[in-house]
Amino acid sequence: MDNFFIRKGFWKREVATCTPTPAEVPETTNKGASYAENAVMVNNMRSALNIPAFARAIVVISNTMSQCEMQYQRYIKATNCYVMDDRNQGMADGKYINYLCHIRPNPKMAWSNFIRQAIQDIYLKGNAYIFIDRQLDSLNALWLCSSGTYDEYSNTYNLVYDSRKAILAKAADVIHLKSDFSRDNGMTGISILEYAYTTLSIAATNDQQTLENSA
Repeated sequence: MDNFFIRKGFWKREVATCTPTPAEVPETTNKGASYAENAVMVNNMRSALNIPAFARAIVVISNTMSQCEMQYQRYIKATNCYVMDDRNQGMADGKYINYLCHIRPNPKMAWSNFIRQAIQDIYLKGNAYIFIDRQLDSLNALWLCSSGTYDEYSNTYNLVYDSRKAILAKAADVIHLKSDFSRDNGMTGISILEYAYTTLSIAATNDQQTLENSA
């Protein structure tokens, strides 16, 4: 029927048009820099700790572990059980060992600060090295090392502790705490900054992008 009136010239159907109002025109202006320009590479300890969730997780874990009690125990064969060693004699100085593990492992650190820093080293560096300082076969102190490397061929550690004191220590004189992931030889741990590099970088970049867009 419409075609009949069109051929007779009575009227012509108009094509509907829609002109968007200014409010309907999508905004194309880009606020802030692009995602690529805001990319943050997390490849060191400082940049990792700038991520609030990561920093908080490290603090919570290390604080929790620092509140745990560590005991040096001895085995009693008659009762087939372990008890806290409170003997005070020569190499079997259990009382002093427990003092180091409860109160002050060395003259410069309290136990809570000592174990808290050790846990942080495990996550941030991959390894925590504790040097067992002995004097005449008796335990004198426990020192948390600022750095260390292990030589699997000689079974020794190159350690630096207590204001840059360097020492070559036998493996028997070192407590080596590793992260959950190890290198190929299985003797040294891998820092979380290495195996979570991509995830941490994405999180840091998202934080930076959010700040740029809200500026």
